[in-house]
Amino acid sequence: EMADAYMNMGNVFRNRGDALKAVEYYKKSISLKPSLVGYSNLCGYQKELCNYKEVRDLTQEMLE
Repeated sequence: EMADAYMNMGNVFRNRGDALKAVEYYKKSISLKPSLVGYSNLCGYQKELCNYKEVRDLTQEMLE
């Protein structure tokens, strides 16, 4: 499962403190296989980066 591998890489970068790379890998993961965990991780980091429009859009996608 490539989506799972991308999610794991996002987690690696999250643990290293690299929010930009974590976001990149979380986006790739949910583009392949949308999941609540992926969206939640991505929203958290978009919020941390003050990308509030992205958080709003992602939240809307999750609700749909």
